[in-house]
Amino acid sequence: MKMGVLLSLVSACCVLLAGCFSAGVSAQKKADALKRTYLPVAVATVPVVERPLLPAIKLRAFTALSPYDSLQFVVRRANGETALDYYRGWVAAPQDLIRSQTGRYLEQTGLFEAMYDASSGTQPAWGLEGTVVECFLDYQGAEPAVQMTLRLLVLDEESVAFNVVFATQATARVPLQSQGEDSAVQAFNVALSQVLAECAAKFKTATFKK
Repeated sequence: MKMGVLLSLVSACCVLLAGCFSAGVSAQKKADALKRTYLPVAVATVPVVERPLLPAIKLRAFTALSPYDSLQFVVRRANGETALDYYRGWVAAPQDLIRSQTGRYLEQTGLFEAMYDASSGTQPAWGLEGTVVECFLDYQGAEPAVQMTLRLLVLDEESVAFNVVFATQATARVPLQSQGEDSAVQAFNVALSQVLAECAAKFKTATFKK
Protein backbone atom coordinates (compact mmCIF):
# COMPACT_ATOMS: atom_id res chain seq x y z
CA MET A 1 0.00 0.00 0.00
CA LYS A 2 2.73 2.40 0.97
CA MET A 3 4.60 1.66 -2.23
CA GLY A 4 1.47 2.37 -4.25
CA VAL A 5 0.96 5.73 -2.54
CA LEU A 6 4.59 6.64 -3.09
CA LEU A 7 4.39 5.79 -6.78
CA SER A 8 1.24 7.87 -7.09
CA LEU A 9 2.95 10.86 -5.48
CA VAL A 10 5.97 10.53 -7.76
CA SER A 11 3.72 10.29 -10.78
CA ALA A 12 1.76 13.38 -9.70
CA CYS A 13 4.97 15.35 -9.18
CA CYS A 14 6.21 14.39 -12.64
CA VAL A 15 2.97 15.52 -14.21
CA LEU A 16 3.12 18.78 -12.28
CA LEU A 17 6.71 19.45 -13.30
CA ALA A 18 5.94 18.65 -16.91
CA GLY A 19 3.05 21.09 -16.82
CA CYS A 20 5.22 23.84 -15.32
CA PHE A 21 7.93 23.25 -17.91
CA SER A 22 5.39 23.33 -20.74
CA ALA A 23 3.87 26.55 -19.40
CA GLY A 24 7.35 28.10 -19.13
CA VAL A 25 8.21 27.22 -22.72
CA SER A 26 4.87 28.57 -23.92
CA ALA A 27 5.36 31.85 -22.04
CA GLN A 28 8.88 32.21 -23.49
CA LYS A 29 7.57 31.64 -27.01
CA LYS A 30 4.90 34.29 -26.49
CA ALA A 31 7.49 36.76 -25.19
CA ASP A 32 9.82 36.06 -28.13
CA ALA A 33 6.95 36.61 -30.56
CA LEU A 34 6.58 40.14 -29.23
CA LYS A 35 10.22 41.06 -29.93
CA ARG A 36 10.85 43.61 -32.68
CA THR A 37 14.12 44.52 -34.41
CA TYR A 38 14.73 47.70 -36.38
CA LEU A 39 17.09 49.33 -38.85
CA PRO A 40 17.86 53.06 -38.40
CA VAL A 41 17.43 54.94 -41.68
CA ALA A 42 18.60 58.51 -42.24
CA VAL A 43 16.40 60.69 -44.41
CA ALA A 44 17.89 60.91 -47.88
CA THR A 45 19.61 64.17 -48.71
CA VAL A 46 20.45 65.99 -51.93
CA PRO A 47 23.91 67.22 -53.05
CA VAL A 48 24.89 70.22 -50.93
CA VAL A 49 27.61 71.38 -53.34
CA GLU A 50 27.88 71.65 -57.11
CA ARG A 51 31.15 69.73 -57.16
CA PRO A 52 33.15 67.80 -54.55
CA LEU A 53 35.05 69.93 -52.05
CA LEU A 54 36.93 67.05 -50.44
CA PRO A 55 39.10 64.19 -51.76
CA ALA A 56 38.10 60.53 -51.88
CA ILE A 57 37.83 58.85 -48.49
CA LYS A 58 37.58 55.30 -47.15
CA LEU A 59 34.84 54.44 -44.65
CA ARG A 60 36.58 52.64 -41.80
CA ALA A 61 35.00 50.65 -38.97
CA PHE A 62 32.75 52.40 -36.47
CA THR A 63 32.63 51.69 -32.74
CA ALA A 64 30.08 52.36 -30.02
CA LEU A 65 30.80 53.23 -26.42
CA SER A 66 29.35 50.77 -23.90
CA PRO A 67 26.45 50.19 -23.28
CA TYR A 68 25.37 51.69 -26.61
CA ASP A 69 26.91 48.78 -28.52
CA SER A 70 24.04 46.56 -27.37
CA LEU A 71 21.64 44.97 -29.87
CA GLN A 72 18.82 45.93 -27.50
CA PHE A 73 17.61 49.52 -27.12
CA VAL A 74 19.25 51.26 -24.17
CA VAL A 75 16.61 52.88 -21.95
CA ARG A 76 17.07 55.49 -19.24
CA ARG A 77 14.13 55.31 -16.88
CA ALA A 78 12.52 58.01 -14.77
CA ASN A 79 14.08 56.68 -11.57
CA GLY A 80 17.60 57.10 -12.97
CA GLU A 81 17.96 53.43 -13.86
CA THR A 82 19.51 52.42 -17.18
CA ALA A 83 18.28 49.14 -18.66
CA LEU A 84 18.10 47.17 -21.91
CA ASP A 85 14.72 46.85 -23.63
CA TYR A 86 13.87 43.14 -23.89
CA TYR A 87 11.33 43.60 -26.67
CA ARG A 88 12.93 46.23 -28.94
CA GLY A 89 16.35 46.32 -30.51
CA TRP A 90 18.53 46.63 -33.60
CA VAL A 91 18.70 44.05 -36.36
CA ALA A 92 22.52 44.21 -36.19
CA ALA A 93 25.17 46.00 -34.12
CA PRO A 94 24.12 49.67 -33.94
CA GLN A 95 27.60 50.95 -34.81
CA ASP A 96 27.55 48.91 -38.03
CA LEU A 97 24.07 50.13 -38.97
CA ILE A 98 24.97 53.76 -38.29
CA ARG A 99 28.20 53.33 -40.23
CA SER A 100 26.37 52.21 -43.37
CA GLN A 101 23.87 55.06 -43.05
CA THR A 102 26.71 57.57 -42.57
CA GLY A 103 28.48 56.40 -45.71
CA ARG A 104 25.25 56.49 -47.72
CA TYR A 105 24.33 59.97 -46.45
CA LEU A 106 27.73 61.56 -47.01
CA GLU A 107 27.92 60.04 -50.47
CA GLN A 108 24.59 61.66 -51.30
CA THR A 109 25.85 65.09 -50.21
CA GLY A 110 28.46 65.10 -52.97
CA LEU A 111 31.06 66.56 -50.61
CA PHE A 112 33.65 63.87 -51.37
CA GLU A 113 35.14 62.87 -54.70
CA ALA A 114 34.34 59.28 -53.77
CA MET A 115 33.31 57.24 -50.74
CA TYR A 116 34.95 53.80 -50.55
CA ASP A 117 34.06 50.98 -48.20
CA ALA A 118 36.73 49.48 -45.95
CA SER A 119 36.54 46.25 -47.96
CA SER A 120 37.50 48.07 -51.16
CA GLY A 121 40.96 47.48 -52.62
CA THR A 122 41.43 51.21 -53.22
CA GLN A 123 43.93 53.10 -51.08
CA PRO A 124 42.78 56.72 -50.67
CA ALA A 125 44.88 59.02 -48.54
CA TRP A 126 42.08 59.61 -46.03
CA GLY A 127 39.92 57.42 -43.79
CA LEU A 128 36.68 58.19 -41.98
CA GLU A 129 36.20 56.67 -38.55
CA GLY A 130 33.13 56.99 -36.34
CA THR A 131 32.14 56.51 -32.71
CA VAL A 132 28.58 56.24 -31.44
CA VAL A 133 28.96 58.17 -28.20
CA GLU A 134 25.28 57.98 -27.19
CA CYS A 135 22.20 56.22 -28.52
CA PHE A 136 19.35 55.73 -26.07
CA LEU A 137 15.68 56.16 -25.20
CA ASP A 138 15.21 58.70 -22.43
CA TYR A 139 12.18 58.59 -20.14
CA GLN A 140 13.74 60.74 -17.41
CA GLY A 141 12.13 64.03 -18.39
CA ALA A 142 8.55 65.14 -18.85
CA GLU A 143 8.71 64.23 -22.55
CA PRO A 144 10.08 60.82 -23.69
CA ALA A 145 12.79 61.27 -26.32
CA VAL A 146 15.71 59.60 -28.03
CA GLN A 147 19.21 61.01 -27.87
CA MET A 148 22.09 60.29 -30.21
CA THR A 149 25.65 61.59 -30.35
CA LEU A 150 28.03 60.70 -33.17
CA ARG A 151 31.73 61.57 -33.46
CA LEU A 152 33.49 61.45 -36.84
CA LEU A 153 37.25 61.56 -37.38
CA VAL A 154 39.21 61.92 -40.61
CA LEU A 155 42.51 60.06 -40.45
CA ASP A 156 45.63 60.43 -42.54
CA GLU A 157 46.00 56.91 -43.92
CA GLU A 158 49.53 57.60 -45.13
CA SER A 159 50.92 58.63 -41.75
CA VAL A 160 52.40 56.00 -39.46
CA ALA A 161 50.24 57.08 -36.53
CA PHE A 162 47.06 57.62 -38.59
CA ASN A 163 46.96 61.25 -37.49
CA VAL A 164 43.56 62.88 -37.00
CA VAL A 165 43.27 65.78 -39.43
CA PHE A 166 39.62 66.67 -38.83
CA ALA A 167 37.08 65.87 -36.12
CA THR A 168 33.44 66.70 -35.63
CA GLN A 169 30.75 65.65 -33.18
CA ALA A 170 27.00 66.24 -33.22
CA THR A 171 24.13 65.49 -30.84
CA ALA A 172 20.41 65.32 -31.52
CA ARG A 173 17.49 64.88 -29.15
CA VAL A 174 14.12 64.06 -30.66
CA PRO A 175 10.85 63.66 -28.70
CA LEU A 176 8.66 60.63 -29.37
CA GLN A 177 5.68 61.75 -31.42
CA SER A 178 3.28 59.01 -30.34
CA GLN A 179 2.84 55.86 -28.28
CA GLY A 180 2.92 53.69 -31.41
CA GLU A 181 5.01 50.56 -31.72
CA ASP A 182 7.45 52.21 -34.14
CA SER A 183 7.57 55.63 -32.47
CA ALA A 184 11.02 55.00 -30.99
CA VAL A 185 12.69 53.96 -34.24
CA GLN A 186 11.04 56.86 -36.07
CA ALA A 187 12.58 59.23 -33.53
CA PHE A 188 15.95 57.48 -33.91
CA ASN A 189 15.70 58.01 -37.69
CA VAL A 190 15.11 61.73 -37.24
CA ALA A 191 17.94 62.01 -34.70
CA LEU A 192 20.36 60.21 -37.01
CA SER A 193 19.34 62.47 -39.91
CA GLN A 194 19.91 65.60 -37.81
CA VAL A 195 23.29 64.40 -36.57
CA LEU A 196 24.49 63.56 -40.09
CA ALA A 197 23.21 66.87 -41.47
CA GLU A 198 25.17 68.78 -38.81
CA CYS A 199 28.33 66.77 -39.51
CA ALA A 200 27.94 67.33 -43.26
CA ALA A 201 27.63 71.07 -42.69
CA LYS A 202 30.91 71.05 -40.77
CA PHE A 203 32.61 69.02 -43.51
CA LYS A 204 31.82 71.85 -45.94
CA THR A 205 34.41 74.01 -44.18
CA ALA A 206 36.99 71.23 -43.69
CA THR A 207 40.34 71.18 -45.46
CA PHE A 208 42.63 68.15 -45.47
CA LYS A 209 44.06 67.87 -48.96
CA LYS A 210 47.64 66.71 -49.47
